[in-house]
Amino acid sequence: MLLTEYARSVHGLLASSPHVASVSLSIDERTTKAIYLRGTVVFVDQSVLRFKEFLVADPAIRKVKYAYHWSTRDENLLFRYDNAADITARSFRTFPHHKHTPSGVHE
Repeated sequence: MLLTEYARSVHGLLASSPHVASVSLSIDERTTKAIYLRGTVVFVDQSVLRFKEFLVADPAIRKVKYAYHWSTRDENLLFRYDNAADITARSFRTFPHHKHTPSGVHE
């Protein structure tokens, strides 16, 4: 699957969900084998998911960097998953993959 096809399929899946009120997606083609995908999803309860993925195709699609940040309509964190090299997650067996919640950072 080409990277742009992947991006279109993500948009299509989100846009067709009955739980989604709106979707905004930005595709930045860095090279023929790398894209930066950013999006905002507003759910029917007005909570918001902001996400970003940096993907490469070499030859299979691989997610190099990602972050998924879900918050309430008032911008209060529900959770965030990412693979940033967060110093507070260095001791986790899942490092660099980790989850942020209002109570802290978790594996």
